[in-house]
Amino acid sequence: SDDLPLDLSKYKYIFLDSVNKLRLSHDDLEKLENENPGKSFIYIYQTTKAGNFKGANEHQHNVDVVIEVPERGKAVQFGRFNQGGEMEIFDEGTTELMGVGKKDKTEKTDTKRKKSRFPDWTEPKHLDENDWRNLKIIKKYYDEGKFKEAMYHAMYNADTVIREEVPPNVWLEIGGSLTATGKERLKALLKKYPEK
Repeated sequence: SDDLPLDLSKYKYIFLDSVNKLRLSHDDLEKLENENPGKSFIYIYQTTKAGNFKGANEHQHNVDVVIEVPERGKAVQFGRFNQGGEMEIFDEGTTELMGVGKKDKTEKTDTKRKKSRFPDWTEPKHLDENDWRNLKIIKKYYDEGKFKEAMYHAMYNADTVIREEVPPNVWLEIGGSLTATGKERLKALLKKYPEK
């Protein structure tokens, strides 16, 4: 629909796809929520190439969960009620049928992707799979050159134990600063991997 029904009382869930197309402002959304208590609103936004909402981002801070779909078939969640997470939207068989998931041979790869100078750091033995998931999200953003998003995820969706696993060079590049211990860790890594 290109517009909203006047009476939303018969609905439990209201999907607005997209907020941009409906030309709804932050104030419009707040008014809708206040006029319809007990309803669950799911807002779908178009995004820029940088991953920001088209238009104002202020409503992002009022919702419980933000789910980003950075690529077809993948959903990444962050927000104030969860430590973050990532999932494949379709199982492997479904994605193949839909033409999703398998890379098109003609599809270009991003040659400018950032790579950590050190071996994979996303699955340390002393952490569990949920922690690994957070590290993988941080690394994904880092590899894509999305340093702001990597830092945001590290600071708001990961705890200190997880942040300590981010290599010091990566931490510096995404905008962090090093403690004395972090500086020593960086020296040790550079000594261990001089070829890097």
